[in-house]
Amino acid sequence: YSFKGDADVVAFLNSSSSTRKLRVSLWKFSLVAELFRKLRDNEARKILINSMASDFLLKLSHVKYLSDLGPGLRLEVVDRLMPAVDRLDAPAGLELLLTVRGRRLALPLHM
Repeated sequence: YSFKGDADVVAFLNSSSSTRKLRVSLWKFSLVAELFRKLRDNEARKILINSMASDFLLKLSHVKYLSDLGPGLRLEVVDRLMPAVDRLDAPAGLELLLTVRGRRLALPLHM
């Protein structure tokens, strides 16, 4: 594979990621979310988060939902799972990241 610029590198990484990881349907995500909710402590949840980050292609809504399920791990959920989001909408991802960090956007992103 030869790269002709930064866009080629990003396209290659996205393609590689989407072929190596499992896409998560709504049904499968609901099972994983239920497992996450039922885990007894944050250490077990961290193990699940790390596994999800390495094996799943998620949607931004999945990350937001899990961050709401584990309020004590909100920042960790978003930091670890955001790179696993397939076709991330940058403004929405930035808004979620700033929200869990307790910050607000100063300007609208659609200028």
